[in-house]
Amino acid sequence: MMAGPWICAALALLPGCRAQRTDISQAAGAPERTVKMPWAAGKFYPAEADALRRAVESYLNEAKSPRIDGRVIALVAPHAGYRYSGRVAGTAFAPVRGASYDLVFVVGPSHQVPVQGAALTDADVWRTPLGDVPVDRAACEALAKAWPGAAVKPEAYAREHSIEVEVPFLQVALKPGFKLVPVVMTDFRMANCRAGAEALVTVARGRRALLVASSDLSHFPAYADARKSDKAALDAVLTLDAARLEKTCLALEGEGTPGLDTAMCGRGPVQAVMLAARELGAERGLLLGSANSADVEPATRDRVVGYGAAALVGPQTTEEKPMDRSQAAKDESALDDAQRQRLLRIARETVEHYVTKGKAPTSQETDPALTRDSGAFVTLWKNGELRGCIGMIEAREPLYLTVREMAVAAASQDHRFPPVTAAELDQIRIELSVLTPPRQVKDASEIEVGKHGVIVRQGRRSGVFLPDVPVRQKWSREEMLDNLCLYKAGLARDAWKKGAELYVFTADVFEEPGPEHDES
Repeated sequence: MMAGPWICAALALLPGCRAQRTDISQAAGAPERTVKMPWAAGKFYPAEADALRRAVESYLNEAKSPRIDGRVIALVAPHAGYRYSGRVAGTAFAPVRGASYDLVFVVGPSHQVPVQGAALTDADVWRTPLGDVPVDRAACEALAKAWPGAAVKPEAYAREHSIEVEVPFLQVALKPGFKLVPVVMTDFRMANCRAGAEALVTVARGRRALLVASSDLSHFPAYADARKSDKAALDAVLTLDAARLEKTCLALEGEGTPGLDTAMCGRGPVQAVMLAARELGAERGLLLGSANSADVEPATRDRVVGYGAAALVGPQTTEEKPMDRSQAAKDESALDDAQRQRLLRIARETVEHYVTKGKAPTSQETDPALTRDSGAFVTLWKNGELRGCIGMIEAREPLYLTVREMAVAAASQDHRFPPVTAAELDQIRIELSVLTPPRQVKDASEIEVGKHGVIVRQGRRSGVFLPDVPVRQKWSREEMLDNLCLYKAGLARDAWKKGAELYVFTADVFEEPGPEHDES
């Protein structure tokens, strides 16, 4: 939802309005981003955003999951078409609804392309009809180094649904701000699963990480046989004993049950996730739901596919209790004066370097406050008038790189203005807004004018105001929301009262002093 740069709008109708959505996919001078386009849309789940969101929300709302006293470390979820497995998938993701994670590892089988070790994506972003989800490229690279045989193999994802079908559930269930780490595998031998688990633990440890194993259960026995096989497989999952799961599934497949091709098509991914979850603190498994295709289409009782959902849960220590994401972001994003000045210097050097030499500088930063992932806006002012403004709300790369990328974009890609010239550089004043990750609010009364930036979203339409917009315009909260819906998102003025989603974020805003020669 939050992917892509946003442009600060100074519309004639609303002078000073900020942050209109732009079609710019990357800033000039920045590395090209690769996007994994949805393949399963229209095949396994609805291709239209509103229909997809309604479907996922209905499955989550219908879920009757047990109350979980503890920390969900991993989930097992089905990956069939939503018509058949959507309700079971809803039970899988309902326990983490509203939760915040930094990383989500989704490990599934490769149905089309055999892979050695594991296959990782080369994309920077995975797209669904609900929007873009950033991929944690650093985590993928770390996995490739830690998992023998694992490598980037984009062809394994070209027509693969086992990961993709889980992503819309993650987009709806989780709070914005997580990064995706997709993994597919075909080598289900325990040695490869153990190697994968060790790699997953290496990358996940110390992060707010969720592991998701994507797997359906029995394939093509009759209804009664499927129920027997699925129960045995799920019972093994709940033991957290990966060796027992392997033994159980191989035994089921060796019994000669008519039609039974496999007891669990994603057994390898489930085994790897079970092993990793135990190492990360999981102590017990909970059954969340199960069904098979004949429960939806009774005429197919002689040839069904089974689906199951489970959570692998660990103890909830005081230190591990989820922190309010806004407060966590506030604590993590605090910058001191020296760090603010360094970011302003980075922005200044970037604009000057790009305008005069046609490319951005490539210096590296090591300060943890500047290398953490964060969204940011870069605003250029000239003699008190807006000269360009583009920002990235989503925290998808280190803060100093976000500032550098948006500085280039503000100077050269704001379509309302010509590119900044060298002759203007000494008249330009730079303002930075460092953002906290957006969080959804259930009621507009939670929005504090002047403190919160606000995003409105309904279907494919969305718009955003930075925190200072209503202050500059002297708007009340209701006036701000009306204008946000009408002029920024292209929605009905009162859409915020009628089901549109609202997200808020805060911004640490600081700027250079005005040019010494600037006339007052």
